[in-house]
Formats: sequence, structure tokens, C-alpha cells
Amino acid sequence: MKTSKKILSSVAIVSLLGASACVTDPNTGEQKISRTGIGAALGGTLGYLLGGAIGGDAARIIGAGIGGTAGAVIGDHFDDQIKELDEQTAGSGVEVEEVGDQNAILVRLPDGVTFAT
Repeated sequence: MKTSKKILSSVAIVSLLGASACVTDPNTGEQKISRTGIGAALGGTLGYLLGGAIGGDAARIIGAGIGGTAGAVIGDHFDDQIKELDEQTAGSGVEVEEVGDQNAILVRLPDGVTFAT
């Protein structure tokens, strides 16, 4: 019975994290998964597993909390970097685009900004 409660709790937590990670890009209206949510989910999972390897149930809970928080902070930093880059280049003709399922940033410069060849 305890195992089924743990599984149900884990599924509920992952579902809530997944739902909270969904955001809408204000510029395009496109639905995306925020890096903050991805970082929290990955950090929490890694912390849970590492806590289980180090200690018992209490260590897993503590590890998941610390890992989730650290992952969210790092992911939020990456979200802020892209937002700042987009704001700084607004109106200049420079296009900032996320590519590869949000693993890279592509910056397109117009002819008037680049060097003459």
C-alpha cells in the first residue's frame, strides 16, 4: 500500500511541475516549456536520486527540494538571458530565435549591422 501511495504522489508532483512549466511567449503567442520548469524538474529528480543514494527517505526529500530549487534558479537565469537579449535587440532588425527544442539561440543580423566584405 505504501508503494502505491509513493507512486501516486510522484505522478501527481511530476504532473504539477509539468503543468506549471508551460508558458506563452508574449511576442509570438507560442506555447513553450520554460527553462525554469525544466530546471526544477531535472534538479528535483537528480536531487531525489542522489539523496536516495546517500541516505534514506528524508535525504531523498531534502535532495529533491534542494535540487529542484537549484534547477529552477539556473533555468530562470537562462530564461532571463534570452528575454534580455530579445529586449536589447528590439527594433534593431536583429532577430533572436530559439532553435533545437530550446537548446540553442540563433541570432540573425541584418545586412546593415554586419561588416562590409
